[in-house]
Amino acid sequence: MVAARWPGARLGEAEAACGRPFTNVVAFRHPDALGLLDHLQQAGVRAGLLAPGIVRFVTHLDVNDDDIDRAVAALASAPA
Repeated sequence: MVAARWPGARLGEAEAACGRPFTNVVAFRHPDALGLLDHLQQAGVRAGLLAPGIVRFVTHLDVNDDDIDRAVAALASAPA
């Protein structure tokens, strides 16, 4: 389960609060969502906005453990 890999990932001032997933979408508020998307893109992680200030990740069949690890590392290294 993808969400099981995310608990505790630092997201600026917030932490991912993932329980048992009901979807392959992970969404959260971020105070500098556009800056975060730029940082993620530079790290090779694709994400988007669900709405202003709300970052959205979607997993699919081709996303593997290494991809999740790369996303978590990119989030952890993002400026606050």
